[in-house]
Amino acid sequence: MFSAYKKVEGDRVSYSLIMKSKSIWSPSKSTGQYKNYILVIGESVRRDYVHSFGGKYSNTPWLDSTSAMIFDNYISAGPSTMISLTNTLSLRKGSVLELNNNVVTLASKAGFETWWLSNQGSKGHFDSPISLIGHSADYSEFIKSGSSDDRLSSLDENLLPLLDVALNKNKNENKIIVLHLMGSHPKACIRTNNTYNIDVGAKELSCYIKSIEMTDQFLSKVSSLANLAGESWSIMYFSDHGLSYVNKDTQGAYLTHGDKTKENYEVPFFIVNSNSKIKEAVHQRRSALDFMTTFSQWLKISDPNIPSACNMLSNESCRGGDYIVDFKGNYVRFNDLPSVP
Repeated sequence: MFSAYKKVEGDRVSYSLIMKSKSIWSPSKSTGQYKNYILVIGESVRRDYVHSFGGKYSNTPWLDSTSAMIFDNYISAGPSTMISLTNTLSLRKGSVLELNNNVVTLASKAGFETWWLSNQGSKGHFDSPISLIGHSADYSEFIKSGSSDDRLSSLDENLLPLLDVALNKNKNENKIIVLHLMGSHPKACIRTNNTYNIDVGAKELSCYIKSIEMTDQFLSKVSSLANLAGESWSIMYFSDHGLSYVNKDTQGAYLTHGDKTKENYEVPFFIVNSNSKIKEAVHQRRSALDFMTTFSQWLKISDPNIPSACNMLSNESCRGGDYIVDFKGNYVRFNDLPSVP
């Protein structure tokens, strides 16, 4: 993982220069299907620990009872926040990332008012490319105005008052609001204040299960605020990456970043709409490396720079989705990785 951090540090200056370049987007104007779009970026959630995705621990009561489109074969772009989200949220041409051509600048060009509300730092070395994307929004606020040090505890629920402001400001505007969570970032017991409901014999894993329940509760409150705003809405959620076991099957077991197993990339992804009536499942492989297409189809945006031949928001079989990016920035075939459930 040190090599990943070293690569990020080396890329920081070039990312800043790229962000100063104008975007190339030329989208058709879009009002979308809904008035308010809310993109929630989760943190460090393995799909096999989420009850609504088949996890054995009952930690997602809201999602379990909600009419949602569940993507149960979605993989993240990378094994850490920076690698994953830069490859998810910005345009890629081959292996080249164009950070200035990102989801925020695309939505803005298409006529949406853009918001970025983050519980992660804006000045940390390792997430700074993501904060650069965030700062390109019309409105941006970072609860941790300084370092993104994961040892600093800040509840994701502190984002809710900011979301309330975003939903009720300029109500005539179509909006995309991004909420970037701390979620289940290691160490999970920091997120839960050392509390948990389900004891699995290892404290840190018990806290991890609780942290996912806390995110589910947070999402329930997001949907309630969206309803109270009185406009139609759509919520999209995905986690940036999964995690690997350390000291598995012992009392000292915990989860941390890794890039050697499928579980480092198998993450939850779902969409909930204000007018959803049934629960749907998309079983086809979907990859975060194709997220620009997924995002544009969600917002009903058409742009010549974004592939659109396949309907990502359906069970249509789409080409691609076979690769992920490892800590060294190499493209690796996902199916070649072992599974360590």
